[in-house]
Order: sequence, then C-alpha cells, then structure tokens
Amino acid sequence: MTNRVFSIAAILCAATALVISAPARAQDKIIEGFNSPESVARDGKYLYVSNLGVKLEPSAKDGDGYISKLDIQGNVVKKDFITGLDGPKGLAVLGNVLYVSDIDHLLGFDLKSGEKVFDLDFSAEKTAYLNDLAVEDNHHLFISATDINKIFQVDVKAKTYVDIGVAVSGPNGLWYEAKGKQLYVVGFASQDGKASGEVGVVDFLRQPAEYKKIIDRPGYYDGIQPMADGVFLVSDWVAFEPERGVLLRVNVKSRTFDVIPGAYGGPADFLYVHDKAGLYPRLLYLPRMIDGKLEIRTLQ
Repeated sequence: MTNRVFSIAAILCAATALVISAPARAQDKIIEGFNSPESVARDGKYLYVSNLGVKLEPSAKDGDGYISKLDIQGNVVKKDFITGLDGPKGLAVLGNVLYVSDIDHLLGFDLKSGEKVFDLDFSAEKTAYLNDLAVEDNHHLFISATDINKIFQVDVKAKTYVDIGVAVSGPNGLWYEAKGKQLYVVGFASQDGKASGEVGVVDFLRQPAEYKKIIDRPGYYDGIQPMADGVFLVSDWVAFEPERGVLLRVNVKSRTFDVIPGAYGGPADFLYVHDKAGLYPRLLYLPRMIDGKLEIRTLQ
C-alpha cells in the first residue's frame, strides 16, 4: 500500500456509491462505518480492527487513526477503543498485549484497559511504513517495513529489534510457521506502474536465511494466513478500485494457486479462523479498505 493507493481510494470513495449484496449465509455479514480498516486480530473473545483514519494518509502523523473492538460475531463493542494513532496497520496479540505497527513505531496496548504499555521506535531505520506483524514465540514478533524492503525481528521483552537480513520487495503480510522455521511473506510492490509483489517464504533453517518465491504471479498482495497444511489464503488488491481485489488459495508444496470467487475493494490484512470445535469453524474476517467495511464470510 502506498500514498497513491489512498489518494485514489479517497476519490473513489467520495465519488462512488457502492452497492453490496447481502451475504448468502445467516452468520455472514458486512459491517460498515470503518475508516480505511487495515488489519484484524483476536484474543479469543474479542476482535480488534485497525483503522488508518478519515484522511487516508497512511504515512502521515495526523493522529486520526484508531482501533475498534468487536465481539466474535462482529458486533461493535467500542468503535474508538484505542485512539490518537497515526496510521495503525498490522495487529498481533501476544499475552495480554495488543501490538500495532504505527508509521515508525511498534506500540503495545493492554487488552483490557487499552492503556499503552509498549513503545519501540524505528525512526532510525528511515521507515514511514511499518506494516504487518507475525508472532514468532512468547517474546518475539516479526514486523515488515514495506517502504524500505525490510523485515525485522523484535524482542518485546528486551525492547530491541534486528534486521533479518533478507530483502523482500515491498514486504507486507507475514505469517510465521514455527515447526519449519518458515516466515511466509507477501509483497505489495509495483514496477513501471504494474503490480510486482510476490508470494514467498524466508527459510530460517538455512544460514544465512534465504528467500524464495512460491508462485509466479505478480500482485498487490496484502494479507496471508494458513488454511490447511501447506495451503495459504492470500489477498491481492489487483487494482486500486472497488470490487477488484481477490483472494487466492496458494499451495506451497505444489507451488500452484486458484482464485476464490468474490471481489473486494482493497482486501487488506485479514484474519482466518479454523476452529473445529466452534460453531462457525471456517470464518474469514476481511477488512475491505477502499470500501470502509469489514466482511465476515464463511469459507468452505
């Protein structure tokens, strides 16, 4: 995502009245009223949605960003649970803390009170676009810096970070698989005005760590989450227009993919929940950034 994305999105949102049909299933729903929703996380009881803000300026320190709190069914508990942020993007829950990337800081907030309890400054890296987060273990996170093509490992206990030393073009969505020491990453990048982001993986079993592309399909990729063993769900904006974005199902073993039916305006950093014991075992919580909506959808 870039400032260009949101300048275009702002025009589209102002000029276009979107008509969204009702979801097919009773438990599926589309929740309106967000301001450029970017990421979704949950702590088991509640959902948290980051909102870039009304101004649609993801790198501006304008203070209009916020985080909303919802129940698992998607009912808004408190729209402005955490306020005063600039451009909050990626979210991750670790212990009783909700971590959020915000321009050039990684912040942490108490899940119950919303009080800030953590602040790590990345401004020395000359980044204005800290993006997605992935949990490595009880004390470590990975964070992508899309504008400087870097990924960092953060020790939240020591409040330090290190560059993992692997360059990825426009790294955005992250997912860490501890068993195989694999960091899956999707890129939001362009070259000569065309999408050039990749779906790839950083292999930490190799020393030094090594990056490999998984599929040969360029895109404006945003989110990534596992669906099953060796299968990942990936979101691609395709274009900066309403109802152009798609979801891909990527098989990392065969290095193949298929497109899941549907179209979305700016499908961002989603949450996919496969709870076999739950009432709704396969739920997608998808922020539609251009649309200003959160979609809850059952996937088969």
